[in-house]
Amino acid sequence: MPRKRAAPPPTPIYWIAGGLVGGQLAAAALAGWWVRGVATAVLVVALARWRRAALPAALALAAAVLGHWQVDRQRDASTGDDVRVLAGARAWIRGAVVERPLRRPDALQLVVAVDAARRGADWQGSAGRVLVTVQNVTQAWQRGDRLEALLALRTPHNFGNPGEVDYEAYVARRGIAATAFATSDRTWWRAPASAASWRARLDAWRSATARTLQASLDPTTAAIAAALLIGEDGALDDRVRARYARAGVSHVLSISGLHIALVAAAAFSAARWLLGRSERLLLTGLVPKLAMAASLVPVLLYGAIAGDNVATQRAEVMGVLVAAALLLNRPRDWLAPLAVAAIALSLATPGVANEISFQLSFIAVFGLALGVPRLTATWERWAEVHLLRLRSRRWDWARWLVGKPRRSAPSSPRRRWRPGTSIKSHSSRRSPIRWSSRCSA
Repeated sequence: MPRKRAAPPPTPIYWIAGGLVGGQLAAAALAGWWVRGVATAVLVVALARWRRAALPAALALAAAVLGHWQVDRQRDASTGDDVRVLAGARAWIRGAVVERPLRRPDALQLVVAVDAARRGADWQGSAGRVLVTVQNVTQAWQRGDRLEALLALRTPHNFGNPGEVDYEAYVARRGIAATAFATSDRTWWRAPASAASWRARLDAWRSATARTLQASLDPTTAAIAAALLIGEDGALDDRVRARYARAGVSHVLSISGLHIALVAAAAFSAARWLLGRSERLLLTGLVPKLAMAASLVPVLLYGAIAGDNVATQRAEVMGVLVAAALLLNRPRDWLAPLAVAAIALSLATPGVANEISFQLSFIAVFGLALGVPRLTATWERWAEVHLLRLRSRRWDWARWLVGKPRRSAPSSPRRRWRPGTSIKSHSSRRSPIRWSSRCSA
């Protein structure tokens, strides 16, 4: 009997992704260098008994130690900011707006990177970020603006309610060391940001889109459209959010894989139609790949405009990797791009694995990547047993759901085009009678 081939070992990227995310999750519950020491000792004891798992375990442990160290380091850095010393008193701060202003129905939030502060007459150097909430906004704030303001700073803290969100850890991951509240920004000094930077142009484009929606639609519809198109959900009313939550579709208000896929599909179709007008490109057979490469530009541009939430970044990374695999004639795989996206986001934002948006987004895509192939295989077996392909067209909707569209039988045998022959000669070989009739006419 022929010997069965052993299954190939899992890709190392899976072990690295699992270890990195697991290390960051563990750091939220257990902090300190002793946790990494205990994990290393357990690994050494395990490898002494199961040597076959040496490489996967070593990769997973190294990634877990790195993720745990990242979160610990970020926590120590946030507690050492100079701006924390000013908490509990009123002080003048000077800095720049480093994130896009977040608009709420009744307020505006600014993240200010402080570079100087004063309580008396002299300015002194300071470091750290402050989350400022402004109730009555009188100035057009944007990312890159510089300001001077008198604020009462305070340290972020949790309220201690059972099951509440860890607000202290959330603001710490964003590098925010203090918060402040202001009733108005009328007396603040503001220096507008340079309009020549690419970030300023993207923010201006985003703001212009939001203003167009507000001028064209009623307030509630404009807020929903802004959330669906550009990810601007700050103006959504709590009642609207509650209705979407009760319907179980609140995820559509966040720019995610669905939006990125729609933009990519539209860009690919348009690019393929335009490139297909060229006979020279058709003869080379590179039109689908060129269209795939051209569709990446609108995808990246839309991702930059739509925002920097976890779902958007995950969808962008996965889309670019899948497109690169198709361009390089690599087999299509959804788990590897998902693992790379988890590694990229975890390294770029330490502790992001503890956010609920990260967990829901990645768990949902992981379930789809594992479940859809099994569902498709089960459907194919059921359809073959019941001879579904011979039934009427009212079953086409079921075929479409599993990605198996109905194919009509060709009316005449087809031949594959080969390089070195023209399209006309290829067409003449397929239907010589029709071509000769056109020539005689």
